[in-house]
Amino acid sequence: MDVGMGVHPAPIGAGNGKSKAHFALEVKSVRLGKHILFFFPSYSVADFDLNYFWHWSKFTDYVQCVLTFTCVTGYITYLWLDSSLFVETLGFLAVFTEAMLGVPQLYRNYQNRSTEGMRYGVCLASNK
Repeated sequence: MDVGMGVHPAPIGAGNGKSKAHFALEVKSVRLGKHILFFFPSYSVADFDLNYFWHWSKFTDYVQCVLTFTCVTGYITYLWLDSSLFVETLGFLAVFTEAMLGVPQLYRNYQNRSTEGMRYGVCLASNK
């Protein structure tokens, strides 16, 4: 089994009569002899394609996105630091986000009608 790298064109567009743009997409393929079994397209944060947001191929893309987000939000916070409304809203959003961290797990448990995978203390707290 051989893992190869190549460049393949991939069209973008809905085919609604408008011109289609093309770009080169790096693809990792798995070959068995002369046959291609399957291939993995590589995506980057620089592609700016919302369909593949957070499905990037390299760890450096994740680091780059988090650092960019941190720098932009840090700069905005620096500019609006004197506004009490901004600071209070930012604090509320931080506390609200932390309070809602368990909601996806609770929703999944509700769908599965099971508390498997949750800590024992959390299950006891929800029964009161």
